[in-house]
Amino acid sequence: DNLTKIRVPVLALFGADDLNVDVNESLSVYARIFNTLPAIDYTARLFPGTTHQLTKSRIFNEQVPGWWHAIVINILGDYVFADGVLDELADFVMTQSKRYEH
Repeated sequence: DNLTKIRVPVLALFGADDLNVDVNESLSVYARIFNTLPAIDYTARLFPGTTHQLTKSRIFNEQVPGWWHAIVINILGDYVFADGVLDELADFVMTQSKRYEH
């Protein structure tokens, strides 16, 4: 119900190795809702080898990240994120911000 109230652009990013949610079910629900709403800019992406947190599953593949995740992220930086995730986010933000430039 709450998703149907959204009236802003939506970028839904999913990790194929997500242990927290059923990714296929989530993609189905999002598509059913957002593809029928008028004037909603909806984009969904599924990243292989990626967790719920959009990190590489070969590095992090746990449901609840622990304190050591923060240490590893501090050491490895952007490398922990799945290939293409940060670019997808940046592109979405840039595209949407250009729509509202005055």
